[in-house]
Amino acid sequence: MAADVPLILEFIRALAEYEKLGPEAIATEADLRATLFGERRYAEVVLADCDGQPAGFALFFHNYSTFLGKPGIFLEDLFVNPAFRKHGVGGALLRHLAQLTVERHCGRLEWSALNWNQLAIDFYLRLGATPMSGWHNYRLTGESLGRVAAAQPGAPQSV
Repeated sequence: MAADVPLILEFIRALAEYEKLGPEAIATEADLRATLFGERRYAEVVLADCDGQPAGFALFFHNYSTFLGKPGIFLEDLFVNPAFRKHGVGGALLRHLAQLTVERHCGRLEWSALNWNQLAIDFYLRLGATPMSGWHNYRLTGESLGRVAAAQPGAPQSV
């Protein structure tokens, strides 16, 4: 619900601090309202509570596998409030996303983990997740994104 936006932003900022990326978390409540609950929704959020207290969240969106010919779900963020870790909250959130993946006839559930976050990596491995060796994540943002977007010579034609 849009009323949950302040809590969602609180979780996003807590995750950014945990990942040592605090300054990169520049999203605002207005950004989240527009992109999560606006006319075009780019992602979805699941909130977890434990004994009536906000315990964690998962933010995800659909992607697509050309090899499978099916949509997938990409888990962008998973965060459990430190006070509720080791209480099954993270497992419950991933189980819920796995159920959505199956219900929506998606081919896979995927996510990334920081290479130093051994606690998370061990958790994912215990679930049976497979690390994707041989793959690297890449990103265009800021000035690089603008430069590529503005490139003219030899630019492919839109379909």
